[in-house]
Amino acid sequence: MERYTLSVLVENNPGVLSRVVGLFSRRGFNIHSLSVGTTQDPQVSRITIEVNGDAQIVEQVSKQLSKIMEVIKIKTDKQRCLIFIFFLNFIQFGNINKIQNIAII
Repeated sequence: MERYTLSVLVENNPGVLSRVVGLFSRRGFNIHSLSVGTTQDPQVSRITIEVNGDAQIVEQVSKQLSKIMEVIKIKTDKQRCLIFIFFLNFIQFGNINKIQNIAII
């Protein structure tokens, strides 16, 4: 089993997170990590889901996610480092100096 990160852009509507997570639950697929936040557009949120599985299962879940009406875009990455997600959060809040310090370490 390999670790995958799914980055899902969704419309920022009530109940969307529940439908996305429910899809994983119905399939018996364990979520290792989950992060949700708004993007620069307050009507769009990004759901970052980290899961362990094989490529075939992750592809199947991605296809099923795309059938949810509020899902705008799905990006799947294999073994993506979580520090990249922290970088995105730092950039969003304008802490450029902290990014440079972390990148040096």
